[in-house]
Amino acid sequence: MKKVLLSVALLFTSSVANAAGLYLSAGYGVGDPDMSYSTTTCASDDVNCYGDAITLLPGWPAGTPNAQGYEASAWAAGLKEEYFYNTEDTSTTSFAIGWAIPKNPFRFEAEYQKTKFKSPNYVMRINDPNGKWCESGSDVCVSTPYYDFDVNFYQPTDISVDSYMANVYFEIPGLGALDPYIGYGIGMSKVDFTFYDAAGQSITGGSDGNVSSHQFIAGLEYRLTDTPFIIGAEYRQFKVDFDERDDKVPYELEHNYFMLKLKYDFVSDVF
Repeated sequence: MKKVLLSVALLFTSSVANAAGLYLSAGYGVGDPDMSYSTTTCASDDVNCYGDAITLLPGWPAGTPNAQGYEASAWAAGLKEEYFYNTEDTSTTSFAIGWAIPKNPFRFEAEYQKTKFKSPNYVMRINDPNGKWCESGSDVCVSTPYYDFDVNFYQPTDISVDSYMANVYFEIPGLGALDPYIGYGIGMSKVDFTFYDAAGQSITGGSDGNVSSHQFIAGLEYRLTDTPFIIGAEYRQFKVDFDERDDKVPYELEHNYFMLKLKYDFVSDVF
């Protein structure tokens, strides 16, 4: 047992972290996020809710058949109705100040990150456990757990997410100049929306205020020989938890992406 404890102690103390003390970091990442929101359905024949033109949507009950000649069965109010946004032109920038405890695998940092992306359109899905697609004018039906109408609803939108995060990292020791690590962060995010009309003019905008967010991080760093600079790459899973308030739409936002990092280590005793 003593040999095991001694080996563990040597492992932690012999691999002096490549960043020991105060550091600054900057990062840039790409990867399209998943954004959606859910609500409950009106009855499928409620034109006051969906509008008169909804029956022109391919596959809508008692409306226009879809490309396969099917119509969805009528449904009652109260089912789950989901909207999934198509996203593009995503970028994430990050700036952080941190402290790596010398001869210790833990480090802490305060981070500001900004994610920007566009959504040209969205798709709609109705979840119905008793759902059926039926051939138009026929009794031939196929069971389905949801109705996906295969139509992109036009709604150009710019989305910006500003986040202030507190992160903690654990560096896996014993690998010399290479430092793999894992991390977790919690913080607050502000999500701003700007909507545009067909002519590209801004028609409305808004914000969901400050809401909680968190992220999981896994990365690998390498110190450039005899310099205070450290380069690295991370995989991040970032989520924003929207409050389901009566005056706000309960969006769901999850962003899985890769980020390149550059750090400047101020007080390391290694280089």
